[in-house]
Amino acid sequence: MRRLVEENKNRQLDMIDGVKVRYDDAWVMVLPDDDKPVCHVYSEAQNMEAAEDLTDFYAKKIKDFQGDE
Repeated sequence: MRRLVEENKNRQLDMIDGVKVRYDDAWVMVLPDDDKPVCHVYSEAQNMEAAEDLTDFYAKKIKDFQGDE
């Protein structure tokens, strides 16, 4: 979560439940699960394809973070 915040420090962030990164016309939220060692990624954008692309981008980013440890 800390790396997501660091990488997006130039964007508007909300950190109430997880990390929500706001874009001009979209957002993505990375929410850690309370019971399992996983994160859930949610997004909203102008259309379904853009939202799915944003979700896929952040899901891959999280997997890459895990490989760096």
